[in-house]
Order: sequence, then C-alpha cells, then structure tokens
Amino acid sequence: MQPRPESRIELLEKRATTIEATVLELANDTAEELKAIRQDIKQGHLEIGKAIDSQGNALTQQLTTMEANIRGEIAEVKNLLQELINQQKG
Repeated sequence: MQPRPESRIELLEKRATTIEATVLELANDTAEELKAIRQDIKQGHLEIGKAIDSQGNALTQQLTTMEANIRGEIAEVKNLLQELINQQKG
C-alpha cells in the first residue's frame, strides 16, 4: 500500500520542522558557547594585564632601590677619594 501524497507531504513537513528546530538549537548553543569563550578570553587578558602591571611595579621598586644603593656607594667612593686627596695634601 502506497501512502497518500498528503501523508507523505505531512511527513516531510514534520521532518523539515524537526531538522530546522535542531539546527536552531545548535546555533543557539554555539552562540552561547562562543560568548562564554569570548568572556574567558577577555578575563584572561585582564589577568595577564594585571600580572604585567604587578611585575612592572616590582621591577620599578627594585630599580629605585638599586639606584639609591648605587648613589650611596658613589657618595662613599667620593668621600674616600676626597680623604685620600686631603691626606696627600697634608
């Protein structure tokens, strides 16, 4: 027995509706996943930026300390040289 054309058309319409609904659900799921991935990437970039800023601040502090130490040592060397010069004169 052959199904009537109306039955075949109805079946094809149901299949098409099911396929379209599946595609729509997959598209929505993919969009949500992409949005979550974008948010993760953005958060990662912010964390990397904070880490770089923190390291930059630490390096700046270290360089400031080193500069102060070097200036102090230079001053000591100058004083020693001045003492030696004064001893040579006296």
